[in-house]
Amino acid sequence: MFVKATRPLYIIVFLLFLTPLQSGAEPSAQSLFLEGSRVYESFTEEGIRKSSEIFETLLKKSPSYAPAYPALAESYIQSYFRSFEKKAEFLEKARIAAMKGLSLDDRSPEAHKALSSVYFAEDRIEEAVSELERALKIEPLYARGWLNLGTCMLELGKAEKAGQFFTRAIELDNDPLAKGTGFYNLASLQSAQGAYSEALSPYAAAEDILPGYYNIHYGKGVALMNLNRDEEAVKSFEEAITLKPDYGEAYLALASAHHRLGNKEEAAKAYEAALKLEPQMEAAERGLAALKGKKIGCLFIY
Repeated sequence: MFVKATRPLYIIVFLLFLTPLQSGAEPSAQSLFLEGSRVYESFTEEGIRKSSEIFETLLKKSPSYAPAYPALAESYIQSYFRSFEKKAEFLEKARIAAMKGLSLDDRSPEAHKALSSVYFAEDRIEEAVSELERALKIEPLYARGWLNLGTCMLELGKAEKAGQFFTRAIELDNDPLAKGTGFYNLASLQSAQGAYSEALSPYAAAEDILPGYYNIHYGKGVALMNLNRDEEAVKSFEEAITLKPDYGEAYLALASAHHRLGNKEEAAKAYEAALKLEPQMEAAERGLAALKGKKIGCLFIY
């Protein structure tokens, strides 16, 4: 039985470039902006949710505070990518906030990047690229712009360019969060190319910077399984689930690792948890049936 690598999960990073205090801005608005940025940059589920609330509060008090609009848009986009419900609502809110940000300041790289995020979510990749290029023309050292441009290149089938742009984001070394997600995306790219051993180093670097982001642990676990290091993979999948308890794919991966290790009871529990979250998950149904001794043909192990 072999482990099949899944389509890698690349981070679309929409973090806040440090924005100076605007002339005449209310101190309360600035403090709220910094607090929203801080909790967002934890890149955890709670941090993303809370940052949206903080930026919404800020804009109710100071509706002309331009930097908060792209920041809010990016929070909504992260909620869009991470959630199973209200996706259309999050996307529309992100579009409105991004456009408002551009209307207030069309020279804001953050606002152009926020709009590119919306385009990316809509699979309008060429338009997303154009907005990122505008952002980078305004600020060539914008690490997050290079990072997201790399992700767009992947969608366009240009893996070599994607790797170059991820590396660029890392080497700029002017933004720890962009650097961490650059390592993660580079690791995901290497895994997708079958270079699982090579991927472990950038996964570890990403983990050091963004320990609260569940996909890093999940991706690392998949790489470990492909190297037949199943016991280590179990720990990575468990960490991903701790960080995101509704992560059905992580439960399936955990079940597969336990299944290969011969831990039938643990495998069954994880398969059942995956099915509770995603009742139509065929791979979990087949894995659970195999544990019960049913003849189901060739078993797909995650």
